[in-house]
Amino acid sequence: MKRLIWVPLLLLAGCGGGGTKGPTPDPVYDNAIDAGRSAFGLARYDQAAVQYEDAYRVALRRDDAGAMADAAYDLAAARLGAGKPASTLTALDRAKTDLAIRGHGEPASLRLARAAAQLRLNDPLDARTTAAAVMSDPDAGIAERAAFLNGVAAARLGDGAGLEAALSRIGTGPKIDPLWAADRTELSARLALLRGDLAGAQRQAADAASQRQALLDYRGMRDSLGVEADAAQRAGNMMLAAALRQQVAQSAASETQAPTQSTVQIHSSGAGAD
Repeated sequence: MKRLIWVPLLLLAGCGGGGTKGPTPDPVYDNAIDAGRSAFGLARYDQAAVQYEDAYRVALRRDDAGAMADAAYDLAAARLGAGKPASTLTALDRAKTDLAIRGHGEPASLRLARAAAQLRLNDPLDARTTAAAVMSDPDAGIAERAAFLNGVAAARLGDGAGLEAALSRIGTGPKIDPLWAADRTELSARLALLRGDLAGAQRQAADAASQRQALLDYRGMRDSLGVEADAAQRAGNMMLAAALRQQVAQSAASETQAPTQSTVQIHSSGAGAD
C-alpha cells in the first residue's frame, strides 16, 4: 500500500506512481530516483525535481510505463513542495499523454497529485471532480487522501453537505492512521466554520495544526492555522487572527531557508507561484 509522504519520500511514499516496473533495473534511473529522494528529504525540492526529471527521461528512453509513472509522481511531489502547482500540472499532463501513447490510463496517484495542484491554483471545481474520481480507489491511502481533498474543495465552494459527505469517508477509532486523524480534524474544523460554529472551528483547527506539526507536515500545519485564523477573524478576534497569519507567514518563509527533514503531503491551500 502506498504511504502518504513521510520523510524522505513523497506523497504516497515508498512506491511512487504505480504501474509495473520493467524486469531489469536500470542503475541510471535508480540513481536519479535515489538522489531525488535524498534532496527531497532535506526539503530541497527544486534539486529533487531536477533528479526526477532525469529519471523520467531515462524511463522514456527505456520505454517503461511503470517507471514513467513513478518518476512523474515523484516529480509532482517535488514541484508541489517547491510551491509550483502550475509546473506540477504541466508535468502531470505530459505523463498522462506519454502513458496514453503506451496504452495506460492516468494512475490514481497522479490524479491525486493533480487534484492537489488544482486546489493550490484555487480551482476547487476541477479539484473536486479530480479527487472524486479516485475516492473509491482500492488503495486505502489514496482513497482517504482523495476524500480529504474533495472535502477541502467542498469547503472552498461553501458546500457543507459535500464536505460532510467527504468527512464521512475518513475513518475513525483509536487505531486510525495519524495522518487520517489529522485530515478528519481539519475537515471537521472547516465544517464547523461553514456552519458558523466559530469556537468549535478554532478549537478543532488548533488541534489539527498540532497533529500536523507532530507529523512534520508543516504545510498542513499552516493550512490548519489558516482555518483557525479565519474562524478567529469571523469571531471578531482580529489580534488572534493576525497573530496566526503571522505564524503561517513565518513558517512558510522559513521553509526554504533551512534544509530540514519534513513531510510534503498532497495538500490543498495556498496558491503557489511558478
